[in-house]
Amino acid sequence: MASPKNHFKAFFRLAELSEAEQTKQFACFPLRTTFIPCYMTLNSKIIHHHVLKSKKNPKTGSKFEIWGAVVDLNKKAFKHQGFQKALRFQGTLETDGVGVSIIKQNPDTSRKSPKLNTGKKVDGNQIEHIEGLGQVDLKSTEGKCVLIDPGRRDLMYCMKETSTVEEKRTLIFTKNNRSQCSRHFRYLRKRTQPFVVQKAEAILSRSESNSVDLKKFIQYIKTRASVKNTLYEYYENETTKSKETYFPESEFDFRVDQKSL
Repeated sequence: MASPKNHFKAFFRLAELSEAEQTKQFACFPLRTTFIPCYMTLNSKIIHHHVLKSKKNPKTGSKFEIWGAVVDLNKKAFKHQGFQKALRFQGTLETDGVGVSIIKQNPDTSRKSPKLNTGKKVDGNQIEHIEGLGQVDLKSTEGKCVLIDPGRRDLMYCMKETSTVEEKRTLIFTKNNRSQCSRHFRYLRKRTQPFVVQKAEAILSRSESNSVDLKKFIQYIKTRASVKNTLYEYYENETTKSKETYFPESEFDFRVDQKSL
């Protein structure tokens, strides 16, 4: 098993050389520098050490006991779902401090198994998609679990409740669409930021967060500390729905809201 800690001196030297030569810097100690909430993974080991503050190593097979100390595993969100209750919480979730994705897996299909040559072919034309179902079949899908890629990278195919076979109302959302939305909201964020926030970010941008030079990094820490209250206060409340529409021409009836992803 690789041990990165055994190579820290070499990593640090590479970073020093990159900075001295003014080339693309080697990320020796990657740091999270943004104040904007972003998704991170929480598992039983992180909960054990950083939430419960236990210094001992967790016992084998104790992940549900650990999670039970911080959340109510009897809540509906953690219940088994899917066909024959095969989708189960296995001790991992993702959160940005605002929203949370509870990761569920099918233990039987999560592990690799040898492929069997059955010789059967599936006719793609016979597969029923949800937008092609009649009202009776649609009613039978109520209450069932809908899965969306927790990594937020794959294609998402949505259908509005009022969609019918004759008049389809669907939305296909790809990674490229998300990138466009991100740029749109990034520009919007810059244009609508209070002046005090713009000033704080301008001050912080003049410091080098990825420098391995001790004096430069100390200066970055001091600068960050001087503006952190302003930026934390702003970005902690940024998910509040705006009362004003800044770009009315970009609005359409059925869309994916960046703030709800």
